[in-house]
Amino acid sequence: MSNIKELMATCSNIMQYSQQRIKKYGAPYILFGTFVAINFTYPYFMWNSPTSQHYSLILSLRLLGALLCGMLIAKSKWPQGLLPYFPLYWHLVILYCLPFIGTIMLLLTQSNIEWVVNIAITVILLLIVVDWLTALIIGGLGILLALGFYRLFIGEINLSLDFTSKYLLIYQGIFGLLIGLIFARRKQLAYNQVATQRDYLKEVQQHTSHERVETLKFRDALLSELEGFQAQAIPLLDEASSNYLKQVLYRFTDYLRLDVTQVDLNHFFGKVMDIPQMQGLSLPTALQIQKHTQVTDIQADENKLYEVFVNSITYLANHNTEQNPIRIILADSQLGHAVAHMEGHIRRLNALKITITTSETIPTASEQDIYMLNGSTSNRSLIQIGYYK
Repeated sequence: MSNIKELMATCSNIMQYSQQRIKKYGAPYILFGTFVAINFTYPYFMWNSPTSQHYSLILSLRLLGALLCGMLIAKSKWPQGLLPYFPLYWHLVILYCLPFIGTIMLLLTQSNIEWVVNIAITVILLLIVVDWLTALIIGGLGILLALGFYRLFIGEINLSLDFTSKYLLIYQGIFGLLIGLIFARRKQLAYNQVATQRDYLKEVQQHTSHERVETLKFRDALLSELEGFQAQAIPLLDEASSNYLKQVLYRFTDYLRLDVTQVDLNHFFGKVMDIPQMQGLSLPTALQIQKHTQVTDIQADENKLYEVFVNSITYLANHNTEQNPIRIILADSQLGHAVAHMEGHIRRLNALKITITTSETIPTASEQDIYMLNGSTSNRSLIQIGYYK
């Protein structure tokens, strides 16, 4: 009973090891399965070298390898209950198709030169598809299993190696091991660094999401308190103070309702260029974007800003009787708003002016160098939007 428990514990540890390695380093199973399946089924010169007495055995080994690779390729069709065993199956297929078959063929062909050279190919493929430690384990285990299989089912192992074959065999074994310990180890260290960064970014994302939820809850609570404060406190103030406080509260609550983020203008206007096609608009020419500013990003609610562009471009397209091209012009400007308790005073802020127009001419900076928040335009061919830098 204790032996059975130990065996089950060992199998469980092997399963966990396979799952961890695939999770960490991935598994190019479709590419590997396709390549090896074609290699096993296509009858090229390497498979024709053995003596005829072993032909049936080699054909059976090849077909079994092709079948195993076919099951790798068809992983998406596996029953859901078998998917947890896929990592172990992946490593077993690699073991069978690379070191096991390579060693068996080397023995069956009495160290044919093609299969001696194949050792180098096996080492390279192992180091490509798995990490260096797993490659060493699979390679060593595959060779031992191949030697045991040959001894049990074929006969005594008797290799007649000439000097060249011995030299190649030793050379490839030593340098293959060195490659695995030096270069493949560096690849694993790079993978480990990427995995550490990925885990860190995941933690940051979870922390940021939690903070965002808390911020939204605080915003909703603050909006509720501001509405109650506005109803109770403002009637007690004089008219000037009341107007100023209303102005502050309205703008503050409006800002809180926005989902303000950093908006990259190049990426954003890439999406804007697709609006006519998305809305099914028929324009004489494509949208034209002219930049007269060094600003590359702004703080804004990207979704609402995009809605503004959709509505503006749709409006202009429907009223574009002269079939002029729609131009989007970006330029530096100023945004202004009056201060209620300071008569005649205008507070100015640096802003980015976005003009969407079908007109050939637009007001220049000298004609209109500041845009008031409470201003409006009645020109159907000109829509201007101001956003803080």
